Amino acid sequence: MDLPSHIHWHSYQDEHGLAQGLGIMLESAIEESLASHSPAMIALSGGSTPRTFLKHLCHQHLPWQDIVWTPVDERFVPVDHQDSNEKMFRELLIEHHPETHFLSMIQHQELEQSVQLYQKRFHTFGKTYDVCILGMGNDGHTASLFPDAPELSQAIKKDADCFMAMHPQSAVQARISAGLETIMQSKVRILHIQGEEKKRTFTKALAVTNPAEMPIRWVCEQPLHVFWCP
Repeated sequence: MDLPSHIHWHSYQDEHGLAQGLGIMLESAIEESLASHSPAMIALSGGSTPRTFLKHLCHQHLPWQDIVWTPVDERFVPVDHQDSNEKMFRELLIEHHPETHFLSMIQHQELEQSVQLYQKRFHTFGKTYDVCILGMGNDGHTASLFPDAPELSQAIKKDADCFMAMHPQSAVQARISAGLETIMQSKVRILHIQGEEKKRTFTKALAVTNPAEMPIRWVCEQPLHVFWCP
């Protein structure tokens, strides 16, 4: 692939090799962050793609007590709902390490109040992510920055709230999502994708002239590590 010099492509034969490589990079980034401050704030993405990585990560020797894990985005559903990202993170990672910390996006039964409470709690740990691991949909969305979300134009502004309620027309549930500036302020940004279709989607996104059509394009404007396997 012909990529800009600030986009680093990490290709693996399968999801297990990818999980190992991504785990090594994450461990190094956490160590670097903890050399200057504690705790390290790590943002995770949901969906089916990260499951193998999370299972691998669970067995790594990390300074778990010095890490706060949090979603990049979340469906506004109960935390025990089958579509909850938090449910997956807890089952595959957090519950195996009681000494670590998890910051839930679901803070209240009302959506807007949940957003405000989460933002307040987030800022007690710091103003930015140390590492932000993103996913990407076949429509080019990342986090819950969907092309068809009415709030997208606000969510991409530099002076927007760090986190916002999103109502994408193509999604069943409302979402809470990090805004674009929150993602871009992360010290390390990683895109984790799998399959030829996602590779084609990423290539297409690099070529679009209007990033609102495929919001991952905005993330590609600054240094980004892309971890991919077939």
